[in-house]
Amino acid sequence: MTTLPRLIAFDLDGTLLTSQKRVTDRTVSAIRELSIRGVRIILCTGRPPRNTRSFMNQLEINTAIVYNGAGLYGYRNNVTTHVQTLSKTTAQVILKKMRETFSDIQVGLETLEGWYLDQNFFDFRQQIREEPDQIPPNGVGRVERFLEGQSAIKLLFRHPHKSALELSRSLSKQSIYQTWSASSVLEVMHPQVNKGNALCRLAKKLGIEREETAAFGDQHNDREMLLWAGTSVAPANASPQIRAISNVLTTSNDEDGIARVLENWLGKS
Repeated sequence: MTTLPRLIAFDLDGTLLTSQKRVTDRTVSAIRELSIRGVRIILCTGRPPRNTRSFMNQLEINTAIVYNGAGLYGYRNNVTTHVQTLSKTTAQVILKKMRETFSDIQVGLETLEGWYLDQNFFDFRQQIREEPDQIPPNGVGRVERFLEGQSAIKLLFRHPHKSALELSRSLSKQSIYQTWSASSVLEVMHPQVNKGNALCRLAKKLGIEREETAAFGDQHNDREMLLWAGTSVAPANASPQIRAISNVLTTSNDEDGIARVLENWLGKS
């Protein structure tokens, strides 16, 4: 690459992070050099701010697109703006539909105030010890009761015997955005939410053209971002569908795939 992108967006899980949920020293070094050269670096993740801040601190990044594009988070002021939420009616309709359709459904809820889990979803996460250092949920129990006085940024659904794709088919007639980063958890958000729309808005705000952007991602929730960016990069561990739409392919997230691309752009390989 003869000219560096002006704006680079990185997905976290499965892309910037290894399977051990860390950023390699080699990747950190490349990102810091890009920042020194004036490239704007952001994270673009399905995670909420609470699970993103430590990586922003490590990489000295101030801006992250969070909740799959439903919010824009600033590290220094610890504020989330441009938040898009599901209407109360839509959230209630979706919850009712999913509970009636799937008797063993596990439900999660993300709001600006915190996150909440059905008891069975909480029990499942405890069993697999998913991210043991994660901040505990603000409430455990039937999530509908936590919706009172709050707006849903994201609804999450998991079933012990069905994939996220299978779950999504039951909501095909709803005006919502559905995606997943893990094959078993369906994420439901406002219909205009996706990483691509959020990246487009941010680039326009910064006066950066589409052709001057690059994005790195590996899963279904990265699709719109990769399609929008001027340059799209996928690691070897990305889903086949994501690799098919990306114009740069690299080695896996456990083989410094991201660092290899960045070093090439920096003229180091």
